[in-house]
Amino acid sequence: MKPSSLSLFFGLLLFLPARADIEIEQLLVRMRGEDVNIRVTIRNPGANRQAGPVMIDLYVRDDASSPWEKVRTWNDIAFVQPGYRVSRDFFEENNARLRALAADHQFEAKAVVRVPGGVKDVEAVRAYEQE
Repeated sequence: MKPSSLSLFFGLLLFLPARADIEIEQLLVRMRGEDVNIRVTIRNPGANRQAGPVMIDLYVRDDASSPWEKVRTWNDIAFVQPGYRVSRDFFEENNARLRALAADHQFEAKAVVRVPGGVKDVEAVRAYEQE
């Protein structure tokens, strides 16, 4: 590359946003008695701040042969600092469908995380069966 082209290339790099990564650290389904709580914990393992809004969609279904049903979307995460975690909880009393699934004592939950400029959504699935 010519010196002027090289300068232009590195100059443009300064204006590109730093890339951050988000991962789902935990998708936890807890049941105490008849009460169900689903907790989604995301983490930024990267060295850069992840700008928001970071969006988390929560889905449930009876089993692998059933379609996913969205029960909650969180879009209130403004950013995630490097190394930090953010959790969101969903309680079944807020959703009749989750109450019905919990009454059967088995279902699947899925969390999908989207970030601005993200190339690929991050997903985690967890099956729950009460023993």
